Amino acid sequence: MPERDRDRVYALLVVAFALAALLVRVLAEPVDHGYVRYAGIAHAAVRSGDWVVLRLGDALYVNKPPLFVWLIALAQELADRGRGAGPMAGWVGHVPNLVALALFAVFGWRLGRRLFARADAAAAGVLVLLTSVELLTLLRDKRIDPLFGAFLLVAADAFHAAWTAAPGAPGRAGRWRGALVAGVALAAATLTKGPLGVLFFGTAALALAVWERRVRDLLRPEWLASAGLCVALSAVWPALLVQRLGGIEPTLAALRAVDLTTREGGPLHYALNLPVQWLPWTLFAPALALHLRGAFGGARGAAARFLLVGFASVLVLLHFSETKHSRYLLPAFPFLSLLLLLLWFEPGTGREAQLAPRAARWRDGAMQTALWGCLVASLVGLAALPFLPDGRVPVAIAAALGAWGAVHGVRALRAGGPPAAALVRLGLLALLAIAAYDGARAERLAERDDTRAARAALAPSLAATAAGGAEPALLVGLDEGPTLVLPLLTGEAHPHVASAAQAAERVLAAGGAPVWIVASPGDASALGADPRLRVDAAAPFEVDRTDLVILAARPARPEP
Repeated sequence: MPERDRDRVYALLVVAFALAALLVRVLAEPVDHGYVRYAGIAHAAVRSGDWVVLRLGDALYVNKPPLFVWLIALAQELADRGRGAGPMAGWVGHVPNLVALALFAVFGWRLGRRLFARADAAAAGVLVLLTSVELLTLLRDKRIDPLFGAFLLVAADAFHAAWTAAPGAPGRAGRWRGALVAGVALAAATLTKGPLGVLFFGTAALALAVWERRVRDLLRPEWLASAGLCVALSAVWPALLVQRLGGIEPTLAALRAVDLTTREGGPLHYALNLPVQWLPWTLFAPALALHLRGAFGGARGAAARFLLVGFASVLVLLHFSETKHSRYLLPAFPFLSLLLLLLWFEPGTGREAQLAPRAARWRDGAMQTALWGCLVASLVGLAALPFLPDGRVPVAIAAALGAWGAVHGVRALRAGGPPAAALVRLGLLALLAIAAYDGARAERLAERDDTRAARAALAPSLAATAAGGAEPALLVGLDEGPTLVLPLLTGEAHPHVASAAQAAERVLAAGGAPVWIVASPGDASALGADPRLRVDAAAPFEVDRTDLVILAARPARPEP
């Protein structure tokens, strides 16, 4: 088989294995794992039918716009149509970030192909982006930031398509199409995390226009229409919310009650965290810094200018906020990942990049280090197979494919093969490492799934509720996690009180009917010790890493 065909088969095997491992992990993950807040809000919206006024428990939730929650709720609605209303499956909470993953792959490839005029460059850019530590971590953690960053990448790709369209009539349709797509994507980003995305996009667009002396182009009709479309789409949900809450004043009061400054960091927060967030690609940062010094001039520098302003606009603007967190930098990662390609590809020409000797030495040295590291890691993985408690099959597959790819990569690099091929191969090796992790993690999550035992413990209360003999179990003094997860497990809306004393009053007011109660072991003991109550049954279980007890209580019969 020719080497080129062999590399394609290898790439297809790696990508297929990585996707399969991710799918297995998502399907194996129990509903109480990871960040459960948005799933709980979405489940409440589906149950109540109110998708405008979102609620976190009994409280109004206006901390974030609703699009992320709506995607989870839509997936839940579709799942319920297939099997009837009931508990939420664990995979439902991953739907928004699976959408984000697809957007990153498709639009990262589109932008990379347009910037570098090469399919392998576009593929390498997607691999660099999707194997960066921060993004792969957040994609699996059910956070908003990947979806927000993905919509901003869609807007950036559309902007670039419109910005570089042919002048005059030939490019008119392309400019309008790109501008309108950018407006829709910015509206989606705004409905995901607020107007911060418009600020990032607007700052980058203005900086690029000033740099290229094209500020007047931003005043063309297509960009004014794009801005109007973004505002109109973004305003639909706030307008509905104001109407449902009874006016602007109640809405503003609800917004003022939200504390959005939850995390703080020093002035060097992002500079200190970025090298860790961008692993393993931080190895090439010195070579990239050396190369960028002369990469911005003339027509060939257009790609570098576009990518740099996209990255810098996010990085600089975040420093003006007192609220800082490493994941807030995620929208800058697509630009940073494509900037790295300048070390291997000449923008817009389809040729290999020509580097200064010093930058080339840094690049090739880092590549050799990375490939040798992948080979050692693969051999260690194979040797450690007998000692692994779980995940042996995915680790074995990843280690075998990784060892073959690393050996082939080192040989090709030493033989003077194309550096661009080495970059793609390294990206595939990084993808194998992630696949091994996902596969091993899937087995561990399946083995340590506490929701099966929880559903078994909750079964008598669910049967009583279904028969009409009892209300859904009363939740007593639970933290946010269990309070949100239990309705996901049961498909019911559970009332809740703050203390065992309040729960006892609810039992006494029930008039002798049994009341099912879920509480911590301490509150359960307090209820069992209350002489006014009789506890008929109790069963311990665990959910959201919290020990709980479900019990059936009723008023004690008076002594004769």
